[in-house]
Amino acid sequence: MSYGKRVLFETLREESFSFTAATYKAFGDPLSNSCRQIRFTNEMDEPMYISFDGTNNVERVATNSYVLWDFCSNKVNDGGFFLGKETQIYIKNASGAPTSGVFYATVVYGKGDN
Repeated sequence: MSYGKRVLFETLREESFSFTAATYKAFGDPLSNSCRQIRFTNEMDEPMYISFDGTNNVERVATNSYVLWDFCSNKVNDGGFFLGKETQIYIKNASGAPTSGVFYATVVYGKGDN
């Protein structure tokens, strides 16, 4: 049986430690597709916060770690739970300003998602 879904990736979002600030900054472009999975990787020497409204913290990513959100990878149709198209990601320093490293976001979507 074929379900007609292919795994596709948006362009990697990444910023160096010098990009970050004590207030939220937009992290890359808004999502171009409905996101099925997203992984945030923090290779900086300080923890980072993530927000989707630029105000409220929704996740803290520890130093030299990652967070993986899997919304609906086992779904076989377009219904289900997604991080919506056009969602903007924001990041900010969770404590002190980092002095080295990079922060990444890997976005996975499926062909045909809205």
